[in-house]
Amino acid sequence: MMLMRKTFPQKNGQRNVLHKKNGEYVGSTAPYGYCVEKINGIYKLMVEPEAAKIVRRIFEEYASGDGIQGIIDRLFEDRVHRISDYNQYHHVYCQDGENLHQWGNSSIRAVLNRNNYYGDLVQRKYESRFQRGEKWCDILDESQWIITPNAHEPIISRELFEKAQVRLKSSTTESNKNYSRMGRG
Repeated sequence: MMLMRKTFPQKNGQRNVLHKKNGEYVGSTAPYGYCVEKINGIYKLMVEPEAAKIVRRIFEEYASGDGIQGIIDRLFEDRVHRISDYNQYHHVYCQDGENLHQWGNSSIRAVLNRNNYYGDLVQRKYESRFQRGEKWCDILDESQWIITPNAHEPIISRELFEKAQVRLKSSTTESNKNYSRMGRG
């Protein structure tokens, strides 16, 4: 019986990798801007139009030079639910009787870093340590990711994604330089 318990997660994990390699979405929650539908027996990401507008807006504003805090402030002013509240209420804009919370910096960065938005299905970016009795995940090297090109309808262009990545990398480099200068003082 002990052997069954030990091998089942491995077989289940291998099955998930096979599904991912075949372009099937394997995850508990779809990325913001998408929903999951089963089509011809395969789970696919489908654009959710209202949330997709917010994803597009975040990328466009950031790529055109707006700062993350400015984007956060405008989303709050426009009463846009943050992702966790969207998942709870199942609609984008805050309605009477609902709590409105401000988006976090990390949520905006997570949207800006999510490769799936240009149509490629990017999975297996992390690997669980659960089988080893640990509760966290390892971040995998990009060469280990499972990428299925053009697996679903894109919300943004690859060019817009790349433009945002250039800004993100330069802002990270700049903040690291500033942090280093502060430590030397």
